[in-house]
Amino acid sequence: MRFDNLFVSAITYIETLGFQFANPNEKAIVEAILNSLTIVQTDMDIVLQVVAYKQIRKIKTPDAIILATAKLLDAELVTVNDADFKGLDAKVGIFVPDLILP
Repeated sequence: MRFDNLFVSAITYIETLGFQFANPNEKAIVEAILNSLTIVQTDMDIVLQVVAYKQIRKIKTPDAIILATAKLLDAELVTVNDADFKGLDAKVGIFVPDLILP
């Protein structure tokens, strides 16, 4: 699968870099990847979509922000944890990449 435009929500940026990395090189690589993406700020359209999701079912606010961001950008949501998003919005495509971990 090829992605032409790559975005990351501000909340994903926060949560990812808020992780306690054991290896400074790993943190530097993750930071470089995140900084190569377009960072999407949470605006009022995203906020209103988050409210709508939270009225439909219990969902963590960061997950709702991530899903709303993908929806409003008409973007595919790439995640390794699709269970948090399944069945909430059929209009948002969910892509789970095959990860090869050492």
